[in-house]
Amino acid sequence: MEKAAIFAALASLTISTAAHAEAAVHSECANILPPENLRAGQRPLNSEDLVRLRDIGPAEPQDFPDPLFTLSPDGRWAAFQLRRADPEVNHYCLAIVVLDLSRKVAPRIVDEGGDPLLYTMDLRGIAELPSGLMRVITPRWSGDGSWIAFLKRDRGTTQVWRAFADGSGSAPLTHSNVDIADFRIGNDGSSIVYLTFPGIEKQRAVNDREGLNGWHYDDRFAPWFSKWPLPHGPVERDVQVLDPATGKVREATPDEIEMVNSASELRFTDPAPASDAKGLEIASTNIFGRAQAGSFHAKLADGSAATCMSPACQGAMHPWWMPGKTHVRFMRQDGWANASTAITTGTSGPAKSDAFISPMIC
Repeated sequence: MEKAAIFAALASLTISTAAHAEAAVHSECANILPPENLRAGQRPLNSEDLVRLRDIGPAEPQDFPDPLFTLSPDGRWAAFQLRRADPEVNHYCLAIVVLDLSRKVAPRIVDEGGDPLLYTMDLRGIAELPSGLMRVITPRWSGDGSWIAFLKRDRGTTQVWRAFADGSGSAPLTHSNVDIADFRIGNDGSSIVYLTFPGIEKQRAVNDREGLNGWHYDDRFAPWFSKWPLPHGPVERDVQVLDPATGKVREATPDEIEMVNSASELRFTDPAPASDAKGLEIASTNIFGRAQAGSFHAKLADGSAATCMSPACQGAMHPWWMPGKTHVRFMRQDGWANASTAITTGTSGPAKSDAFISPMIC
């Protein structure tokens, strides 16, 4: 019932006249929020009307693990990214909006501007290949609910930004030399645990230097996408932790590293969102977000690491530990034309039937 109410509020974004009068007008996104009153009369629908439709989340949210909106700790507010294309300037208006679920207060723009972030994937050995799909931008609330952190690309760099929930301002929190790939708010409710891929930047620098004398045409090239060589995976990863109060950055602990390694592998729509995925990682995926061969890794209870080499692990998605952590379950497409979704169980012993495999044997 609560979830239905939230989606109803997000879908309508309608507010009272008094509340609407309080909404701030932003220069870049003056028309991003729906008007209170629509113009009278009718006219034919045209292509620009379709382009200007407001969007929340991806085109097919069931295929993306990250939530498209989040609730404040007290459950009163929902935060999400709202976007709208402007064909006249060939650009998007992007805004982080905070919505009062009781509809007593007008929707509030707490940040605006920036460039669209595209969904990236590991495809045929190419690391972080951008697609034409919009990435889900998940606002993450501080422990006290006073501010929201989110990824934002602005002036050619992707950083973690902070916007205060009361609309009093926004600014970048991180100042990384490498684009931020993902982040979480730490268990203290304020620290920023963020992930970067410095290995990608290093490969690009090497490719640029090589290009001064000409490139060797090899598997770094994908002519249908780029005439320059592309970085290949697996790439070096780095996880650091920022204290917003002091601005100091430190190395992440193993538990903090797991926050960005495994959290994004769980769907927001999973029936058990609290399921245990700690120590499980799908390091490389195909174009559909499924595990590539040899990319499904696990840290076992005895501290050792294992990689699933079974053919059944190719295509795995959204893994989780069963109680006792003696075996893992994960989803994968199966059946004729991969039209069905199967839940596969992996044990630490020999396979007992076609439905059970031994994925954690190296």
